[in-house]
Amino acid sequence: MGPDLGTATAVAQWRVLAEVGQALSRCARPEMGLPDVAGLVVPQAANWCVLYLPGDNEVAATLDVAHVEMGRAEEIRGRLRGRLTRLEGDRRLLAELGVSGGQVTPVRFGSRTRGLLALASEAGDLEGAGDLEFGRALADRIGLELGCTLAYRQTQRAIAAGELAVGIVSHDLGNPLATIQICANALLDPRPQPVAGIRQIAEIIQRSAAWMQQIRRDLLDRVHLDTGGLPLARESTAVSDVMGTVEKMFLPVAGEQGLEFAIECAADLPRIDADPGRLQQALSNLLGNAMKFTPAGGRVVLSARAVADQERGPAIRFAVSDTGPGIPEQDLPHVFDWFWHSQAGERTGTGLGLAIARGVIEAHSAHLMVESAPGGGSTFWFTLPACGTRAEGCHGGIEARG
Repeated sequence: MGPDLGTATAVAQWRVLAEVGQALSRCARPEMGLPDVAGLVVPQAANWCVLYLPGDNEVAATLDVAHVEMGRAEEIRGRLRGRLTRLEGDRRLLAELGVSGGQVTPVRFGSRTRGLLALASEAGDLEGAGDLEFGRALADRIGLELGCTLAYRQTQRAIAAGELAVGIVSHDLGNPLATIQICANALLDPRPQPVAGIRQIAEIIQRSAAWMQQIRRDLLDRVHLDTGGLPLARESTAVSDVMGTVEKMFLPVAGEQGLEFAIECAADLPRIDADPGRLQQALSNLLGNAMKFTPAGGRVVLSARAVADQERGPAIRFAVSDTGPGIPEQDLPHVFDWFWHSQAGERTGTGLGLAIARGVIEAHSAHLMVESAPGGGSTFWFTLPACGTRAEGCHGGIEARG
């Protein structure tokens, strides 16, 4: 339903709706076209128009103003700028404009009110039935175009991510699958294999299958993190237990690669409120990344030490440091991106390890940070509160979700 076609004003309003729709449709980013909206409305369908979007991570902030009197638009914009920080109701906008009449209509898309559209005639009383319907139709048209374009962008990102995931998985699964096939052919060879050879082949198959399982787990974790539902089983956790488990996992890896691997952890550290399995996963991803990029003869250190967090009190700071080549400055903003690989080195792995580590740490209400400089190695670190410093204390093996 739209404006009544029985008057010249209504015809003008229909024309404005069509022009606004065309202007928005021409823009790859609709918010770039929003400044044209007020100019299209004034003076054809109203004497002044204000379109206000506070802005968020999906839509740019917008304060678009048009007025029939030259200079008044900038005056209104200056009056409103910095004073409308939230959508606190229709009449506040009119009050800020210093008028008692007119109409304010919410701009909605994505099941939320994202902005306000204010219109008024010369007398400031654009409140007739047809005028109200025009305001609603105009706000709906703006919201529809914004919502459609955002949905399109999200779909394009999802398609691109899906295509990238398929390409990476097909590549990364290809190597272990080829290895398993070679081993199977060796076992099927009519010439009998010695017992030691059969055992060696079985070990190769086992390692290849374990790598394939790791790819599968990484992809499932990525799905959980995308949907905000990474499962956590938090409990009172001894830091030394986590560090000891990770040490046993990576000492052989460091030895094979000719690296020095050190654990720095005091014996009397307080317990933490964490999911020990997920914490080991995050630390393993960080250590695997550090050892992959540190050349033979280098050093990798996993440390845990007590610190005083300004907001949460006593806490434990975990850090993984290496003496590798460091991360180029242009790469630092991307190290936690899904499927990302540095152009500086050989592409190995799925490119999910650091992103999953960050997701695990964020599920614990913490932040994974990185410090690095070319030629100076890298350090990844995060801080978790000690037991008793959180409002809920430590969990006792209760299922929780980040």
